[in-house]
Amino acid sequence: MYIDNGNRVYTFDGDLEGFLLDKGVEAEHIERMKQKKLQYDKGRYYNSEYIKSGKWEREKRLVPLSRVIGTSRGTVGESVFDNVRTMEDGKREPTRFHSCLNFINKMSLEELRESYKNVFPVEMEYYTEEDEYYLTSDGNHRTLTAMLVGAEYINANVTPMYCDFEKREKCLAVDKFYEDFGITQISYSYMGAEIVFTDDEGGYAVNGFPRRIDENCYEYINKLSDEIKADMKMVKIWSKLPKIIVTILNMFSNNKRIIQYIEKTRHTHWDRQINIYDFE
Repeated sequence: MYIDNGNRVYTFDGDLEGFLLDKGVEAEHIERMKQKKLQYDKGRYYNSEYIKSGKWEREKRLVPLSRVIGTSRGTVGESVFDNVRTMEDGKREPTRFHSCLNFINKMSLEELRESYKNVFPVEMEYYTEEDEYYLTSDGNHRTLTAMLVGAEYINANVTPMYCDFEKREKCLAVDKFYEDFGITQISYSYMGAEIVFTDDEGGYAVNGFPRRIDENCYEYINKLSDEIKADMKMVKIWSKLPKIIVTILNMFSNNKRIIQYIEKTRHTHWDRQINIYDFE
C-alpha cells in the first residue's frame, strides 16, 4: 500500500483521495483534511494538576476528533491528509498505516468510523482553556487514520491541562517575533546570540546579536527587533554596492552581522535553543 520513494521516504501507492472516495468518504471531508494543518503541542504554557497537587488527573473519554490539533509523531504544518499519504522513515510507520487503512476493506465505512469509539485508548492532553486535544504518545496512526476517514470520536485516556496565562502571553509574543522576522532558532555562541533566519533556500545563521542580560521577555524581543530592523536598512544599502566596497566596509565596521546577512552562510548544525519566555 506504501512505496519507498528513495531516501527512506514512503508514499501511499496510488491515489489516496480516489481510494477514500471509492470507500465512501465524502469529498467535502477529504478537502477538510487537506486543509487541516497539524499544530505543535501547547506544553510550553499548559501544566497538569500534578504540578500543584502531586496527583495525576486522568480519565477515559470519547474525544471529538474535530478538536484534535496535532499528534506527537505528526509533521507540524502539514495536513492530516499529507501526514497519512507521505512520511519519512521513523517519523511514522507505513506498515501501521497500511494496517489501519486495510480495515476499510474488512468492514463498512460506518462500522470503521464507529469502531474508533472502542479501540484501545490513545493518550491525549486536553487544553482546557482552548477546548483542544493533543495526542501525546500511543495512537498516532489510529488517530490520524480516524481523522482522515471521518470518524467522529476516538477512545482516549485524557489528562486535563491548565493554562499559565502569563506564560502564554510571553509565548505568543515570542511566536509573533519569530514569525515577523522569519526566525527558526535563537541560540548562544561565543560571539553573543545567533539567530537562524529562513528564506526560500532554507536557513542561514547571523551571529553577534546581544545576549539577554536583565531584560524581561518583552524588552529583549524589542531590543532584538530594533537590532534586526537597523541591520536590514544597512543590508539594503550594502547590497547595492560593488563587492570590493562591501569587503572594505566590513573591515572597518563594528557590526559584523551585515556581511552575514549578505553572504547567507547556510545553517548546518543546531545548537541549544533559547526559550526566551522561560528566562523569568
